[in-house]
Amino acid sequence: MTKDQKTKIELENKKKLKWIIISVSLCTIMFLVGMTMVSANFYQKTVDMSKEIKTLTTERDTYAMENTKAQDELAKMKARIAGIKNNDDLLKRDIELYITHNYNKISKTVAKTIAFNIVKEANKQETSPELVVGIMQVESVFNPMNIGKKTKYGRARGLMQVMPEWVEKFGIKSIHDLHDIDTNIKSGIRVFNIHLKEANGNIDKGLYLYVNKDKAYINKVHTAVGRFVSFRSTVDDDEKSEEVEIINEIDENQNKPDEKDVDNQNKTNEKEILKKDDGSDEAAKRSIR
Repeated sequence: MTKDQKTKIELENKKKLKWIIISVSLCTIMFLVGMTMVSANFYQKTVDMSKEIKTLTTERDTYAMENTKAQDELAKMKARIAGIKNNDDLLKRDIELYITHNYNKISKTVAKTIAFNIVKEANKQETSPELVVGIMQVESVFNPMNIGKKTKYGRARGLMQVMPEWVEKFGIKSIHDLHDIDTNIKSGIRVFNIHLKEANGNIDKGLYLYVNKDKAYINKVHTAVGRFVSFRSTVDDDEKSEEVEIINEIDENQNKPDEKDVDNQNKTNEKEILKKDDGSDEAAKRSIR
């Protein structure tokens, strides 16, 4: 083999080696690029998975918090329901709230006493307590000391504006006793039921006779009843928050006013009435029986 042939072979071998090196290098680069892309894709999936796990964890924690809050609310609701023994207790509460909400001059103690006696006497005499509330609102705006205008029949007195003629008929000691909450409500419902019987059970006619034949009075009472019924369904949460205190008082048997306190209040009321001039004209609702 000549020298030129050897040189030619060496050059060809170098070229082959060069192409081999280039090919290996390209393959290596492609492999590295591919691995980088796989790694980047894997990393992105890992990041996405971490975010999803974090989202799921947050949702789980939120649900747990909301569930706990719901359980707390449910527990409070159950406690509130358990505290209210029956619908009468709920009705007493709503009447008291209605009076104190609309007539801030009426103290909570007086409102509580009125509510207690309305429910008690309405049940006893089988009369709608809502109707009694309506009559009382129109007659005296829940003021036990209210006195009607002077008429030839005398002056109507108290919450349901009972006329003096019923004092002797019902065996009441004095007209001043009509300012006693219990006595007045008991007498007022009794008078209404007498007129209701005369009207053959027709409530409108019973009201018409109760006020000595005033047609406008019927609509006034129905409007007042509607206001009370509406109030019961729309009373604000802030006002309803008082229900816990009221329920606790019910549970402690404090819903019934102390008889000694009522007697003392009646004596005070009687003294105030005796001091009034019989010719004075009180700013009261007109009601003639």
